[in-house]
Amino acid sequence: MFLLFDFFDFPDQTKFFMKTKLILILISLIYACSITNKGKTISIIDNWDSRAQDNIESHKDKEVKISRMHMRDREGKFYVAFMYRIDNNKLRAYPYFISANEDYDKAIYKWINDTTLTCKLFNSSKKLSEAFKMTGNGSRLQLSKE
Repeated sequence: MFLLFDFFDFPDQTKFFMKTKLILILISLIYACSITNKGKTISIIDNWDSRAQDNIESHKDKEVKISRMHMRDREGKFYVAFMYRIDNNKLRAYPYFISANEDYDKAIYKWINDTTLTCKLFNSSKKLSEAFKMTGNGSRLQLSKE
């Protein structure tokens, strides 16, 4: 790398500045490549009421809302996740019903592309988690466990 600078007949001070610039550029590139999108963390809302109407205009494209459901007649933990995204120039909510093993209080989600995201529900005190992949496109909904 430094042989390239020796090939040209530059003054020593110019060589030093060129080497310094090159090193700074390389460090910047390495740092930029090392930064990853870890996703957005949200709190899980307790006690979702299925009768309550959600105002879709109060949400934004690529937003996610997750609520815990309490069902008296069923055992287990249940959550409803809403994935909001623009579909045919209109904001749309895609609902997903999730049956889980634990009580979770937080979630991290990360968009993979325009129609799919990964979501990890976790219990911040017990360090337990479950991951899911959600896809919503037109009338198609898909939820899979990761």
